[in-house]
Amino acid sequence: MRLRSVAVLGGGPGGLYTARLLKLRHPDCRVRVHEQSEPAQTFGFGVGLATRTQRNLEAADPETFAGILAHAWDHTMSMAVDGRRVALPFDNLVAIGRSTLLDVLREHAARAGVELEYGARVAADALDAELVVAADGVNSATREERADEFGARVETHDSLYLWAGTDVALPSALFTPVLTEHGTFVAHAYPYAADRSTFLIETDEETWRRAGFDVATDQTQYDADDQASLDYLSDAFAEHLHGHRLIGNRTRWLRFRTVTCQRWHTDNLVLLGDAVHTAHYSIGSGTKLAMEDGIALDAAIAEADDLGGALRNFESVRRPAVEHLQQTATRSMRWWDSFPTRLGLPIERLWVSYMTRAGKVSLDRFARSASDVVRT
Repeated sequence: MRLRSVAVLGGGPGGLYTARLLKLRHPDCRVRVHEQSEPAQTFGFGVGLATRTQRNLEAADPETFAGILAHAWDHTMSMAVDGRRVALPFDNLVAIGRSTLLDVLREHAARAGVELEYGARVAADALDAELVVAADGVNSATREERADEFGARVETHDSLYLWAGTDVALPSALFTPVLTEHGTFVAHAYPYAADRSTFLIETDEETWRRAGFDVATDQTQYDADDQASLDYLSDAFAEHLHGHRLIGNRTRWLRFRTVTCQRWHTDNLVLLGDAVHTAHYSIGSGTKLAMEDGIALDAAIAEADDLGGALRNFESVRRPAVEHLQQTATRSMRWWDSFPTRLGLPIERLWVSYMTRAGKVSLDRFARSASDVVRT
């Protein structure tokens, strides 16, 4: 089918990428992106892109992928526990700053002819378009306003995490725990620019409360940084920060929310990315899922005779892959929740357990890439 008009709610990676793909496929179609925040208000740190995601993005839009790769930072992986470190020889992992990624996607969307409108919140019901794509994030107002229609469910988990960064490029991605007087904190960290690394830190609720972070969270304004937690964790992870400190960007403790929907579309409205599904950060990013949703939606529309059929096909094709990833992510989340109980293991066994925790990587497959670790 040929589209005549598309409105996209949300100027994040999923919304911008989908808008460009649809405009390239339907050059005579008017495609508009509506984002309530100005571009300068973007926040966040790095976004990681695994090998398979890179292949999918390159196949769907080589020009945009080349633009992303030109600003990305490649890295390897390592784990450090009690002064011992194990590295993996993976050399196909890249990360890019979230704001840089959005700059690239905005540039390529505009180049394709997408209209970008910022600074005002627009409701789906107010849009006059043949297709409305709601890519308005985990807090999706579109989903919540029609929660019954979509069969939406949001499950909040017990453990807590915060996104922070530091102004140095780590030598590699790093998974490392620290034991403080209050309990165990675990960092998932990776470089994404010559002078930047992401530091995601998680802990259990009891440790969080013993450290007084429940009070710090209550005292932190929604658009401010929890500086007390950043200072404490900078000291706790000092060994791995190489003389630098953690920096925030609206950084506060959060509980992960798993979003599921029984239906992904209604009439001419379809949900995309975190608005319709989330998967725990330890296994895959919302950015990856949203951009791959866009690829699937674009393909479904191109192959269908009408919009209703296109949206049904999009959901039927994409849902199994997303639900499989969500199941994998749940296993990974449970592994991380119990991570402190494994700290007595030799680091090689811990590394094998980590790599095979969710079922995505078999022991045989891991042994082919890290035979020394597995043999030990």
